[in-house]
Amino acid sequence: VRIILLWPDFEPEPGRYDREAIGRLEEIVKTAKRNGIKLLPTLVTGDLAGVKWVPSWAIGKSIYSAEIIERQCGLVRKIVGRFKDEPVIFAWDLSNEPAYWEEPSDSQWAANWTRSLAETIRQVDRNHPITVGLDQHNINGESRFRIEPVAPYLDFFSIHTYPKSLPQGEFPLSFRGTYFPAYCIRFCQMGKPVLLEEFGLSSGTFSEEEVGAYYEVVMFSALMNGGAGVMSWSWSDETRSDRYPYDERFPMTCYGITRADGTEKPAAFRMRDFSRVVRDISPFEVREGEVGLLLPTNVYNPDVGRATFNCFVICKMAGLSPKIVRKGEGLRTFKLLVVPFLFSHKYTIDGIRDFIETGGTVLCSLGPGYVPLRKLNQFLREALKLEVEPKASQVEGKLTLRTSSALPSGVRDLTLCYDAEEGIAYHPVKRTGGDVLAEDSQGNPAIVYSKCGGGRAITSVLPLEHLLASKAYAYERGDETYRIYRYGAELAGLGTSLVVESPFVEVGALVSEGGELLVFVNRLGKAVSTGVRTHFRGFCLREIYRGEGKRMKIGADGKFKLNLAPYETKILQVTEEEI
Repeated sequence: VRIILLWPDFEPEPGRYDREAIGRLEEIVKTAKRNGIKLLPTLVTGDLAGVKWVPSWAIGKSIYSAEIIERQCGLVRKIVGRFKDEPVIFAWDLSNEPAYWEEPSDSQWAANWTRSLAETIRQVDRNHPITVGLDQHNINGESRFRIEPVAPYLDFFSIHTYPKSLPQGEFPLSFRGTYFPAYCIRFCQMGKPVLLEEFGLSSGTFSEEEVGAYYEVVMFSALMNGGAGVMSWSWSDETRSDRYPYDERFPMTCYGITRADGTEKPAAFRMRDFSRVVRDISPFEVREGEVGLLLPTNVYNPDVGRATFNCFVICKMAGLSPKIVRKGEGLRTFKLLVVPFLFSHKYTIDGIRDFIETGGTVLCSLGPGYVPLRKLNQFLREALKLEVEPKASQVEGKLTLRTSSALPSGVRDLTLCYDAEEGIAYHPVKRTGGDVLAEDSQGNPAIVYSKCGGGRAITSVLPLEHLLASKAYAYERGDETYRIYRYGAELAGLGTSLVVESPFVEVGALVSEGGELLVFVNRLGKAVSTGVRTHFRGFCLREIYRGEGKRMKIGADGKFKLNLAPYETKILQVTEEEI
């Protein structure tokens, strides 16, 4: 259970720590101990629910200043020193979304603040891990409090996600909206565990059943994408709505998984079921794929960030589960590398070229931002087999691409439609020595296939992910860009160990002591019936979530049919039992 410590309660005057507040915390610790509950205290909270919880003596002073950091460290030293030996403490959370409290002038301010508080804790307590609660605006470019500079000082990441990065008018329970928590988890995976510390929807805005469905999708998707755990926001609805901020923001009173009278909502039932399943299948490992998604160096530009998120969604529609890769990280473990906004990777071109030449497959879009550097021009000519016009062209309105009739089934004769209502700048192909996979409506090359060394590349001269990012319900309306990604995966030799025909079902595999577990999550608000192909020919599948005991047989060709209700999850254990 995460508990929030409000700074004014604990330090009403500089250096004077309130005994009554500490006493209340002692009572909470005793209660947790009696009930077998672990606590995750959030230590220096200066912003919560849109309210600034700052002591009167600190108002107007920067939280990143030496004076206020010293005072925060003093409070941390007092609280941690008092409870460091308590077995009920799970970890220490430095603060709740500190950038809402005060936006740093640059990312190094955030790093210095994080380092100062974390080092203070470690001087007193080396037994408990340290984290800080960050949210989606630390990922999508709305803040200079970014995760990379603070990563060295944390033992694990804590991320808070609410439906963001969606086009105007798109429902948070949309196909794309339900993927955002999984993307945030992947984004934060930098060699340390990632806890989904906050997620949820308000039953003041959505029905309780819709919120429960959202919980099921998000929790099992977090499991498949390597999340270390999930925590809901929040435990209970508020009992009062007549005080700020609840008097102005009624939906904030209804985020609980229990109602104000203590009765449980559907979300609570879903969390209990999820907890039981995780307990039953532990220990387990997520079977990771061999796909990397290379972050553009300017990913914190909001438009680039949204496009990168949509690139992640398209990967998922193609049955791929990409690992987020940053500049400087090794690429040799991947067979397929997805590179959105290639012109934003001008400083990683050598690594991409080496990846292709040594047998890798790259799936990239060029996008705006072309700078005619000699190295970049050489890479385009030699690896991608194309040259682009140095001057950008502008496209507005509807954009249609048609794939070649010479391609394999599944990608041949596709008509791909995109909206560029606000206009998009791109650099047209000047000449190409590769194979043209798709043309625009004027017959100009749009998607090109090329070979380089032992590898290959599929290049779109248009930033397709960017175009999809701005179109509400683009995927529910039948977009098939994912087929190009799936074709790239086939060229990369990723195989067909587990393929779902429907692009709306997320699929993953877990390996536990009981064998292989196949996880399927329907991300649509309507039922889906889909074919599944796997390498487990003739095996039996046993349901272990909800439909316990139900069994089905995989055909001798490795195929079976799967029916999923709206937002439903199924976990199937592969066995050699006879039905």
